[in-house]
Amino acid sequence: MVPLIGRAKEAVDIYLRDVRPEIMKNPKETAVFLSRSGERLRVKMIQSLVRAHAKAAGLDIRVTPHTLRHGCATHLLERGASILAVQKLLGHAQVATTALYTQVSTKGLSAAISKAHPRERWRGRKVQSSRRRPS
Repeated sequence: MVPLIGRAKEAVDIYLRDVRPEIMKNPKETAVFLSRSGERLRVKMIQSLVRAHAKAAGLDIRVTPHTLRHGCATHLLERGASILAVQKLLGHAQVATTALYTQVSTKGLSAAISKAHPRERWRGRKVQSSRRRPS
């Protein structure tokens, strides 16, 4: 299960309403996305589509469905999503898998520490010394 919002939800709604019924050959087919011939998309076809669209977008790196999954998870974490929410989205049984799977940037780590560490939260406050000053 993947939650859909915004433009992705609108695009899938249009596809399900207008396109899928037109290309569907077998009413018992449970796959959401179908090929032009009305059959479920195979793994190789999905990989080929992702590569073709990445190339059309001018990307000079190898892009796979896994690259997109990894990038999405990393962006969610960098923008403050809970690692538990990302774990659920990715379907990982262990949160440790999610932590290994994603690459949180150093900038993201610094921001998290600045936001959460007690000493950093006191930044800007006048710190009083516990040592006595000479008279």
